[in-house]
Amino acid sequence: QGVSAFPPSVTGQMVANFAAGGAAINVLARLESCPMQVVDVGVAGDAEPPPAVRREKVRAGTRDLLVEAAMTEDELTAALGVGARCAREAIQRGAQLLIAGDMGI
Repeated sequence: QGVSAFPPSVTGQMVANFAAGGAAINVLARLESCPMQVVDVGVAGDAEPPPAVRREKVRAGTRDLLVEAAMTEDELTAALGVGARCAREAIQRGAQLLIAGDMGI
């Protein structure tokens, strides 16, 4: 629908950049010695993510919101479940503060 200045393939490139430690958020995390985990829950496309990316894909991208719901209820529940599981695991590893983020083009 032309809402982004970049094609969807840029999302996968950004995920690879996060995994390689090259994005601005990586710099901020390193400044405070904070671990960072990159999780693919819905990057559009079939490209294999880098090994450092946790693979938890619920679906490849979302649907056109002008036409239909971006995700089904089951997909939403599955995606939220991934986030909850990642949070529980981080807490088990000793995390005291969790900051979730999302990136999509």
